[in-house]
Amino acid sequence: MDAILFYVFAAIAVASAVVVIGQRSPMYSAFALIVTLCSLSVIFALLGSPFIAALQVIVEEAGGRATTLAGERSIYAGSLVSTNGLLHDEALALLSA
Repeated sequence: MDAILFYVFAAIAVASAVVVIGQRSPMYSAFALIVTLCSLSVIFALLGSPFIAALQVIVEEAGGRATTLAGERSIYAGSLVSTNGLLHDEALALLSA
């Protein structure tokens, strides 16, 4: 059952991400972005990481970024860096130095 849910939400995430890119109306693009991020949070929750699932939606809807210290969006790493989207690359550079 988990595999079926995973593939359903993965398909929803991919389809809504395509709508974000291809839609002319900013309102529809914003709605599709919310659907994409919520689908990704369900996928994270299915993989056993509810904290990152919730954190990702909250941070990214507010305009920030949440990644590992290596800059990857992964739930399997032992680290999490959450910053404002504009300063994220600089914060990662300072933390990895």
